[in-house]
Amino acid sequence: MSTSTLKVESGIQLLARLTKKPTIQNFYPPLFQSDPKPREVIEITFSEDAPQCLLNDIICTNLLPANFGGAEMGLLMFNCSGNFSYVSLMSRVRTKIMANTTFTGDKIDDIIEGLFNNLFVVEIHDATQYYTTLYNLENVLTAHPNISMIIFDTITAFYWSEQGYKIQKMDTYLKRVLSKIQHVTREHNVIVLYTKPEYFNSHKDVSDNQEPCCEFPCLEGVNYKIGVSYDKDNNYIAKIKSYNIQLEKGFCVTDDEIRWF
Repeated sequence: MSTSTLKVESGIQLLARLTKKPTIQNFYPPLFQSDPKPREVIEITFSEDAPQCLLNDIICTNLLPANFGGAEMGLLMFNCSGNFSYVSLMSRVRTKIMANTTFTGDKIDDIIEGLFNNLFVVEIHDATQYYTTLYNLENVLTAHPNISMIIFDTITAFYWSEQGYKIQKMDTYLKRVLSKIQHVTREHNVIVLYTKPEYFNSHKDVSDNQEPCCEFPCLEGVNYKIGVSYDKDNNYIAKIKSYNIQLEKGFCVTDDEIRWF
C-alpha cells in the first residue's frame, strides 16, 4: 500500500499563496538586462572603497513609479550595517523626480511621501534582534502584501558576534542565514537582495556540487552575483554574473551621483 504525505499550510501561508504581487518591471536597468523574478536572490559584493550610493540608487529606482522610470515596488530593508540614510535616499529620489517632471514644491513632496510609504526599514543592532525580526517576517509580509523585495545590508553583519569556541566557515554561515531567510520568504514571492563585504569568503568551503537554495537556475543558491570594485582609472566596475549571463558595467560617482558608462 502506497502512502502519501499531506502538506498542511498555515493561514499565513494560504494568504501569501493567494496574494498576487505587482508585476516587476524596470528593476534597475543599468545592472539587469531582464527583471529578476519573484523568489530570486541577488548578491552584491562590495570592496572596501565601493560606494554606498550604489545601493541607495538601486533602492531609489525601485521605489520610483513607472512614469519616472522606476519599478514601483514596496521594499523592506534590514539595516544591519548602520550605513542607510533617509536623508541621502530622499535627496536622490528628489533629484530623479525633478529630472523627469515639471512639478515643483508641494507636488514633489507629495510624490516623495507616497514613495516612502512603500519603504519599510528595520534597524538591526544585534544577532538576537536579527533572528527575532526574521522569524516574525511572515506576519510583516502578510500585513504589507505590496512588499516585493527584501534587502539585507549586510547579511553577514553579525557573523563574528555569533562565533563561539569553534569558528564557522564564512561560506557555511552565509548559506545557513540565506536558507533561513528563504524558508520564511519563499511563500511570499519576494526578491531577496543582500550585500556582503568582498573579504567574506572561505574558498575551501565552496563546492560545485552544492544544493541550490532556490528552485530557479542559479549559482550556489544565488541567481545574480554582482561584484563591485575600484579600478585603476578611478572608476568602479560592476561584474554581473548569473547562470546564463556574464558582463561588466563601469560607473563613476560625482557629487554622490552615479553615472554609468
